[in-house]
Amino acid sequence: MIVINRWRFSKLNLWAASIGALVLTTLVSCSDDEGNGNPGTGGSAATGGSAGTGGSGGSGASGGSSGSGGTDGGTSCTVAPPSTWAAPNWDANTAEALALRQSLNALTGDTLMHGAETGAVTVDLAGLNSAFEAGTPSLESASSPYLRALVDDAFEEFLAAVGAGAQDLVSAGGDWMPGAEGGIWSTTRAFNEGGLEVRQVVDKGLFGGGLYNYALGLTTGAIDEATIDSLAAAFGANRGLNPGRNDDAVPENQNLHSANYVYRMGFHADAKQALIAAKAYAADGACTAERDAAIVTFFRSWEQGLFARFVFYSNAGATEVVEATDDDGLAGALHEQAEGLGLALGFHGIENPASGPMSAGARVMTDARIAEALGALGVDVSGDLGEATLGAFVADPLGYATAVRTAEEVIAEAFDLTEADLEKYRAPTDG
Repeated sequence: MIVINRWRFSKLNLWAASIGALVLTTLVSCSDDEGNGNPGTGGSAATGGSAGTGGSGGSGASGGSSGSGGTDGGTSCTVAPPSTWAAPNWDANTAEALALRQSLNALTGDTLMHGAETGAVTVDLAGLNSAFEAGTPSLESASSPYLRALVDDAFEEFLAAVGAGAQDLVSAGGDWMPGAEGGIWSTTRAFNEGGLEVRQVVDKGLFGGGLYNYALGLTTGAIDEATIDSLAAAFGANRGLNPGRNDDAVPENQNLHSANYVYRMGFHADAKQALIAAKAYAADGACTAERDAAIVTFFRSWEQGLFARFVFYSNAGATEVVEATDDDGLAGALHEQAEGLGLALGFHGIENPASGPMSAGARVMTDARIAEALGALGVDVSGDLGEATLGAFVADPLGYATAVRTAEEVIAEAFDLTEADLEKYRAPTDG
């Protein structure tokens, strides 16, 4: 248990008051936590233009190509997308994508990684690799090359931390002292020596580098109504595209994985309307340009929603470090940050598809931008996870807040966000 003296807290309180833009007024925790968000006026993901309206469809999220947007007014497409979603063949069309989601749950859940953290099960490298490579497609085959290498590194880091057992990773004076391998800190969380909660990096990294990357691959061939269902399933949506959190009391409203976070950050409505339009246009061969523009808008909403979540988690971590009075509080702060880092790392290395509507730009956040944002937080995207220095922020809350601000500036530039947009990401609203 750490002890932090009265002088330190007095100084921290003065600092916290001076950087109010970085401190959340209402903070909800955690792994499948309860954040929310509006996209903001300057940073809506769905600015790629309404397909088929005649005239240019706009630029999409700033910083990346959004595809063709609208048409030049000479289109032969006469489809008017409906306002509601229908997926009568959902089960058949989404079997593959839903199986991938289940594989992710199995890998990071109670039967493997989380079970190893609690001590309920014993895992080894062969077992983790087997789960990662199981199925056709497998998580491994669906993932980007970068993420595959990251997961390999993470598995080794995870097993080392679990093997080290329960550890006090912070000294009595409040300094980060994890030893060579980290350990199980604050009940059931495996942190490596760099301050990363490794299971969260794997889990959230697969939202982008696995499921998003898989969805991109679906856009390279023939695109029909079944393809659009599969995109929705890989996203984590329910069969009705109903709004709701992962823990909604109504099962039919539950969104999982990326869709859960995109809903909590206020981008779900954009993604839903894009999918509805894409499906309607996919039924008519005269509406290819309109269909493709809607698909671009969907992917932009997905990406921006997850980077908005990264902003939320980073601010949550910086706030909780200030407020922490014991190891559990500090571990909770690094837990929040690990989720955000996993989301961002998952997008690193994703390549443009060889063909299709996303071939001009699979993402807005380039590798260089991701490297800059994460580097500020002590994570070298080209290095090993054990080389991270995130843990040092437990004793340097001012440095942590500064690093978060630097990361925010990178994201703001990429998505053309205002300070008001960022504030909405810090304290979001469902939608």
